[in-house]
Amino acid sequence: MNNLFFIVLTLFCVFLTGCERTIIEANKITCHDDNYEKSLSEIKNKHLQEIFIDECSAIRKSKEMREWKFKSSPEDKF
Repeated sequence: MNNLFFIVLTLFCVFLTGCERTIIEANKITCHDDNYEKSLSEIKNKHLQEIFIDECSAIRKSKEMREWKFKSSPEDKF
């Protein structure tokens, strides 16, 4: 009886792992211009698409904040 319970529980867990949704994680690779549209088209749920878009825009904003360009000061005219 104990072995049967263990086998049934194991099969139940195996079947449940197949039902898991695959969610594309927003990172610098999937949010890159080349992969962005492809990654977005693979997400079928509109709510998950909105989450992905928001996360990608946050990643892009943080990237813009970290990048800087040197701008020299204007010449002094004394």
